[in-house]
Amino acid sequence: AVRARPVDARDEDEPIEADLYALVASFRRLLKETGDDTTVAVARERLPITHFVGVLFEKLVAAGGATHFRDLVGGHADRGYLIGAFLALLELIKLRKVRAVQEGDFGDITIRLHEDALKAEAPVERDLAAEALEAAEAGVTGPRIVFMGSPEFAVPALRSLVGAGLAPVLVVTQPDREAGRGRRVRATAVTQAAAELNLPLLKTADVNGRDARDEIGSATPDVIITAGFGQKFGGALLGLPPRNCLNLHASLLPLYRGASPVQAAIRDGRTETGVTLFVMDEQLDHGPTVASVPVAIGPDDALEDVTTRLADAAADLLVRTLPKWVAGEIAPVEQDHTRATYVPKIGKDEGAIDFGQPAARVRDHVRALADWPGAATRWLSPTGREPFPLLLHRAAVLDERQPPVGTAPGTVVAVGKDGIDVACAEGVLRVLRLQAPGGKAMSAREFLNGRPVVPGDRFG
Repeated sequence: AVRARPVDARDEDEPIEADLYALVASFRRLLKETGDDTTVAVARERLPITHFVGVLFEKLVAAGGATHFRDLVGGHADRGYLIGAFLALLELIKLRKVRAVQEGDFGDITIRLHEDALKAEAPVERDLAAEALEAAEAGVTGPRIVFMGSPEFAVPALRSLVGAGLAPVLVVTQPDREAGRGRRVRATAVTQAAAELNLPLLKTADVNGRDARDEIGSATPDVIITAGFGQKFGGALLGLPPRNCLNLHASLLPLYRGASPVQAAIRDGRTETGVTLFVMDEQLDHGPTVASVPVAIGPDDALEDVTTRLADAAADLLVRTLPKWVAGEIAPVEQDHTRATYVPKIGKDEGAIDFGQPAARVRDHVRALADWPGAATRWLSPTGREPFPLLLHRAAVLDERQPPVGTAPGTVVAVGKDGIDVACAEGVLRVLRLQAPGGKAMSAREFLNGRPVVPGDRFG
């Protein structure tokens, strides 16, 4: 809530902070001017509030830090825009980025930026949802989009399309499948997002089958967008939309074509990867590129960290590129196929750790494969005890430290509260987080409380 200060706590001419009632009353007056002040619901899939925050902030900066409520929130005949802008204003007040003040007890409301709100975080760009609404008022109809995706990676792109006023006419995803230890039937992440956004949804195990093709064709798409969909397109589907089928791929093509580009980039120790939007053809990740954006990989980033960053970058890239592509303003660029590399789907047997590599490569292996299929090793004791399987979840390289001369790779060289230090072909790896069979991942300290790993033991 926005609270008013007591009148007696201020000078007579000092502006008072507007209360929520005053804000709502002003909002209702603006809403009435659109011809309907009785309903304030707005379709969530068209106008997410966060898309208006940057617009309002930009207006305030352009106005010198303060402007009237009517000038900031109003000025738009579209009631959906007005509602979204008002709710965004409430969010800015909640975040203490702005103040709403009245020049008198019943005066006009002025919105003012807090001084610390001008501290630079990132440049404010033109809001895509506002552009979409302005185009709608001008009688411009947006492209008909069919969106296809399955994993969590695809969800930010779907939400961003919807938030930018480019809601797909149809969402296509994989069927629900059994997953997890209990083998419960689970819907894809895109299924869940489409339901939240009230979007039409088609689940199919064969996107090239006649029934699926007919339903997709009946949506008359101008363009099809895919992101981690998991099915190869046939020629009939590729030739369906006039503005092609575009794919968001989690690498800077032509590098890392295939099913596991993020894991491969991390495992290879890359410091940078990215997202490429490209035109699909009948070969794997082969078509000409439309746009791309680089994404950094930190030395300690886990797979989830990098994937999340890539998903957000893909969403931003898509909504800022797609309108220009559909309008014919972007010419696709042929990939340099001589530089192409391929990464197949990771197999269950690829998780085994080889301590005969440099410590940095072992760390990268753990980062890339800890989620699937698991970075696996065994704890071997010289006492002759049965080998004990382990999964490593997190590890770090001990900079400038080398194991004693003659130490075999995989040998435990030190044990302490900070971790278990293991010799590698070059350098020492500190195991920070690991998992025993049937148990949960835990810190090395927790693991050592019940399992006395000692120097001289081996992992391998």
